[in-house]
Amino acid sequence: MPEIVEKEIVCLANSRKMSGRCVAGREIISGKPGPWIRVVSEREDAEIYPHEMRYPEGGMPLPMDIVRVPLLKNSPCSYQVENWLIAPGHPWHKKGALDWMGLQPFIQSPGPVWLTRSYREDTSKIRIQQVKHSPSSLCLIKVYNLRISVVVENNGRCRLLGRFEYCNTSFALWITDPVFESKYLSKPNKDYDLGVCCLTISIGLPYRWGYIYKLIAAIIPKDDRVKELN
Repeated sequence: MPEIVEKEIVCLANSRKMSGRCVAGREIISGKPGPWIRVVSEREDAEIYPHEMRYPEGGMPLPMDIVRVPLLKNSPCSYQVENWLIAPGHPWHKKGALDWMGLQPFIQSPGPVWLTRSYREDTSKIRIQQVKHSPSSLCLIKVYNLRISVVVENNGRCRLLGRFEYCNTSFALWITDPVFESKYLSKPNKDYDLGVCCLTISIGLPYRWGYIYKLIAAIIPKDDRVKELN
């Protein structure tokens, strides 16, 4: 039997990925922020399923939960160096949760170089070559002007787009946070101002023509009040 390694992390994303989820957070070491950990499976797209991460008492990890996660080994994949293989069949345990002030030490300022680099003029994409030597494919940043747009594509599919300014750069990134998708995809197709938020930004799997998308994997608002914008 392989040896199980337990890591205590603050969950900073439980995002939609293919038919399952992508859970990621930063390890807590002696009470301080440690490296990023993305929990992956041995499936083709590395997603994990909800039943694999449910707490024994019910529910599953949400951003800011402090979670004890059973893992097998570090399993880096290309630029996703922080991937760790899940230990199937072993329960996850919630040990507590951070509040807004407790979250602040986990913010990265400035974020990694790949965040502000772009594919041509499109800040939502980046060339794979630009992230090959990055120490992480995840980051947590604070923004002061997050705006969510409900977008209907030509095929009728509704998606959420997050717009914000960071390091004097404008971003418009797709949102894969299922909590906010459930809240906003049924709302009218307009803009919603969330103000100050922390965002977990992830770079996903390679796409066509040698680039990858930057995604908003989690939104952690400072204030739950939302202003609808005309």
